Amino acid sequence: EITPEFSYFSDEKEMRFRITVNGGEKPDGLAVHHVLYKDAARLDEKVQVLPSGDGQLELALPNQSGVGHYRLEVTLHDAVKARLGDAACAFSVLRHEDYEGKINLWRHSIQFAGKETFMWSNIWEGLPSDESVKLMAENGFNGVLIMIHSGSPTPDEIKDLLAAGQKYKVNFILWLGVGKEGIDRLIQVAPLLRNQASFLAFWGLDEVVTQGWSDAAIDDAAKTLRQAIGENALLFHNENDYGVMQRANFRNDDIISVDHYTIPDRELASVSLVVGNLKKQAGNKPACFIAQSTGNAYCYGREPTPLEHENQIYQAFTCDVWNISFLDNIPLGAENLPTLKRLRTEWDQLLALDIPAAPPVPAFCSDRDIRFLARKITKGHVIVSVNNDDATPVCFDAPWLPKAGVVEVLFENRTLPVRDGAFTDSYGRLQRHVYVLAEQPARDSENP
Repeated sequence: EITPEFSYFSDEKEMRFRITVNGGEKPDGLAVHHVLYKDAARLDEKVQVLPSGDGQLELALPNQSGVGHYRLEVTLHDAVKARLGDAACAFSVLRHEDYEGKINLWRHSIQFAGKETFMWSNIWEGLPSDESVKLMAENGFNGVLIMIHSGSPTPDEIKDLLAAGQKYKVNFILWLGVGKEGIDRLIQVAPLLRNQASFLAFWGLDEVVTQGWSDAAIDDAAKTLRQAIGENALLFHNENDYGVMQRANFRNDDIISVDHYTIPDRELASVSLVVGNLKKQAGNKPACFIAQSTGNAYCYGREPTPLEHENQIYQAFTCDVWNISFLDNIPLGAENLPTLKRLRTEWDQLLALDIPAAPPVPAFCSDRDIRFLARKITKGHVIVSVNNDDATPVCFDAPWLPKAGVVEVLFENRTLPVRDGAFTDSYGRLQRHVYVLAEQPARDSENP
């Protein structure tokens, strides 16, 4: 299997690929033969021995043959040069743009203007004013998903919006209505939005499975929009829970999303089911969870409590989904802003641990209602967890936990003892805990 680092390449000095040999135990002496083509021209060829271990080889090729379409072919051989398998990957090198968007397929993240970006955003129905963008930035949002149900913003309105985004460091994603008409409106304004410092993605499709769109219709719509916006721009596609559970067609999209509103008629724990399915369908692409806040909650009878806000967001984290948005039209839901701002601070600290890109590690919990994500981070290990039921005591054990030690409980100013590779803790109803085990110093074999 071949996985390029990015969904396309532009100004990178090297084009990097991860070659993965699937299957069971890997014998010694395996070798990978690669050939790189641009159109029909053969550019590069080499044989490399596969390192022992997890069956992965990182291949770095110089990016010096210009814009165009490329194909990488690899063949796996054993120690006596018998052919065991092959794989191929088509990719593009595009002309660099200052504010281009691409996907880091190794880290499942958004790359915008050369920087890794995660969304902590708010949905705004209508065009937000300068003052509204400022208010959202002050309350921790780094993005706004704009939904305009009819008509299009004028060139002057777009200019003012983009200026506000630059001023307050907020990026925008724009949707301009349902069906073909909405996509046509988005195409009309695309020249004003492409390669702009505060415009992140074009939102062409929203809940189209519920509207009865076929896979072919979704393909056609995405293709039409892609031709208009170019390959250097990002496509955002959102479905509701029904669309995700019906395995919506996301194959043409860069960022895939689900909105799932649980209160008051659904189990809050269903967030894990729906968002977990979204993550599986996302594969190497970044996924986004649109959480219930206010907005639609008024149609359903009540708003989420602060604890319910916290629980649903941490359920997304345990599904390894780190792009978060809320339906919280300000000032309608301003009473929720302190909770969302606190959660933004916690989100920042979790991202600083580089959890999204960290490799998974085995861990076990005594209570199946505790959802958790265990990762090996640069300076230790982390478990992000949330309780989807009533108060309960639990025990975690893992092969990487020491015989004796201490785990820190983030955001709670406390620690827990580790004994014989396990620790215990208690959860309140719907409560979250984040445990960090700092990297253990190497023991001197002569002085145990």
